[in-house]
Amino acid sequence: MFKKTSVILLYIFILSVSCRQESIDELFSRSAREYTDRYCPKPLDEIVTLDSVVYYPPTNQEKGRYAYFHNVKGNLSDIEELKKHETEIFNELLSKINNTQDLKQIKDEGVTIQYTFYSKINKKIIFDFRFTNQIYKQRKNQRCP
Repeated sequence: MFKKTSVILLYIFILSVSCRQESIDELFSRSAREYTDRYCPKPLDEIVTLDSVVYYPPTNQEKGRYAYFHNVKGNLSDIEELKKHETEIFNELLSKINNTQDLKQIKDEGVTIQYTFYSKINKKIIFDFRFTNQIYKQRKNQRCP
């Protein structure tokens, strides 16, 4: 009798563990980690490489943050020239966010989407764009001021 009860309890425990559903935060975290492991570093063009994707769980300030980290090759003058195109880069990223299905679930959850670009030479941040749900929902068809 005792053995049969133990087997039944073990079976129930295994079922409960195997049926456990992944939370949305666990899903986003796993997705970011798997993307980084599989594809990064990923050259996007001659000077920009996607180094990693990281998901940060919700805090008091935001509903979570899905972050893309890029390194930028080039000397100081190349980086200064790139900075002149900040508005264009912002608008291009906003358009990408609003027109890609890959980010739909992230946007539906109201997660902030971050794109950080830093110098490969000195590791200083060049751009750190954070698109909150208010930005990508309200500005779907607008441009950066």
